[in-house]
Amino acid sequence: MALMLKDHDKLHESIVRAVLAGGAAAVAGVFLPAYLGAAATALALGVAVAVPKSWPSAAWALLWACAAGAAIKLGGPIGATAGALAVGASVARGVNGAPLKLLTAGLGALGAATAAMIGRAVGQTEVLAFLPSGLEALAVGAASGLVVGVSSIGRNLARLDAPLEADLIELQGEGELGQLLGRAAGAYRQAVEALGDQAPTARAAADDLISKMTRFGRRWSEVESQAARSLPADLKERLEAIDRRIETCEDPVARAEFERAREALSAQVAYLDEIRQGRERAVARLTHQVATLERLRLAAVRHRSVDATRLGLELQPVVEEISEAGGDFDLASEALTEAGQTSAAPSLPPASSAN
Repeated sequence: MALMLKDHDKLHESIVRAVLAGGAAAVAGVFLPAYLGAAATALALGVAVAVPKSWPSAAWALLWACAAGAAIKLGGPIGATAGALAVGASVARGVNGAPLKLLTAGLGALGAATAAMIGRAVGQTEVLAFLPSGLEALAVGAASGLVVGVSSIGRNLARLDAPLEADLIELQGEGELGQLLGRAAGAYRQAVEALGDQAPTARAAADDLISKMTRFGRRWSEVESQAARSLPADLKERLEAIDRRIETCEDPVARAEFERAREALSAQVAYLDEIRQGRERAVARLTHQVATLERLRLAAVRHRSVDATRLGLELQPVVEEISEAGGDFDLASEALTEAGQTSAAPSLPPASSAN
């Protein structure tokens, strides 16, 4: 399962909130029994990392906080493990998809266990004993909040079941077109990461374009493979040889067949010229669209701070250009299919029956 960090800013905000909440809860815990302090810390961290957006979400945060407090009341390794799992479950509230939810809960539980170990280590070593008890609790709580905040990274991961650019990466090569296809794959991935989930219309247009680029690249690869079987220099050499035979041939029937062969070879040379011209257009088209994908990424980065509605409006000109490009690739792919068929034409037409 491929994963990507979909929003760095949200992760940073969660970490800051967790640091503040952890510090405040730790200071409050100085005046509370251990199990109530643990419940307050679990509630503060769970709400800070996964801000409740509904009453059921808030109720689950409270429930997991109570479970963490009960686990500390139980004590021992089992209680510590149960408390960490309760914090992890609270961190995973609202995450969609069972695999990603389990991953988020597991990372959150690991972070909670690590934070608890840090607290115990500080208490045993008395490394912060020179500070007043309130400041010591604040420092330890803030450190715990930092660890839990970082471990909440699972909330900001997105699952990529089948990367659309994977086929493009396979098509990339050392030639000019191959290098462009590789650049297109990289530009698309960077654009997707920059867009996140804030501009679904732009993302859909980029997905559609990359799919058409893949079909275009695959068909062009087939055309080049077929065209490589007939080298222009070889065809021209054969034409010159036939011209010499025509000049010296005295049999009118044989001369007519040589002339028919010459026409077939001339047609193949013309086909290869058309394919070469089409290749230049393909390079130009791909160069333009790679630049457009890169423009989409930079436009998204530039407007990361605006709301989703405004971001969609800002990206609309780029989306229209991408959609228009997709139509161009459809037409170009049809032309390449025809070119591939003509490039595979036999060298000589079937000879007519002699009378």
